Amino acid sequence: MVIGTKNCGKTSFINFLRTSLASKKQRANESSPPSTSYPESGFTSHFLETDIDGERIGLTIWDSVGLKEGIVDLQVRGMSAFIESKFEDTFLEEQKVVRAPGVRDTHIHCVLLVLDPIRLDANVQAARQSVNGVANAKPSAPSRILSGLDENLDLQVLRSLQGKTTVIPIISKADTITTAHMSYLKRT
Repeated sequence: MVIGTKNCGKTSFINFLRTSLASKKQRANESSPPSTSYPESGFTSHFLETDIDGERIGLTIWDSVGLKEGIVDLQVRGMSAFIESKFEDTFLEEQKVVRAPGVRDTHIHCVLLVLDPIRLDANVQAARQSVNGVANAKPSAPSRILSGLDENLDLQVLRSLQGKTTVIPIISKADTITTAHMSYLKRT
């Protein structure tokens, strides 16, 4: 599952994964694997099959709607319920004595939390200003910022999902920033 704020690069990241993992046969046909939307949950499923070192692998990538700071607690509850429902689906299928052939694994093995470097920079700047006693640039924003991560957004997502699946933070738009800046963002 790929999650992150709106305009952080989730869809571009998913498109990159889909094209780079597409099998040679799919690349020759230039056809994109089908996507399935689940409007009631706000997630879109992208399934693709590929060969890695001679092993045929089926991969389901779940795309989510962009996280919004005011309603992130509701969105996280929905994500948690969705992750648990996919686990239940997998668990029920694996308990069957005779399993249905060709069933796709929709279990969510990890969540990729896409972090926008522009927002991280703004968070680092706001954290520095609060340490130095300078008034916050956004006085109406009650969010606490720890290093580059926002307490009310990034850390809330990490804390809520950590017991359900592995959460991997990823800095997006890496092609737009320098190597030194990427190292700096990783340290903060």
